[in-house]
Amino acid sequence: MLAMDIILSFINECENTKVELNTLIVAVYFLFLIAIGWMFRSFTSTTSDYFRGGGNMLW
Repeated sequence: MLAMDIILSFINECENTKVELNTLIVAVYFLFLIAIGWMFRSFTSTTSDYFRGGGNMLW
């Protein structure tokens, strides 16, 4: 019975680690997206500029 308890506790620890790793990956991804948005915010000054692409679109 002791061996089964050890195995079950090991499995539970692995599952918790997977959840923490997945949460960390999602958090890092969102921080990356926020950083990209923060860097490129200086390229647009108004909403009109945002929707027109700064007037630099070639047709």
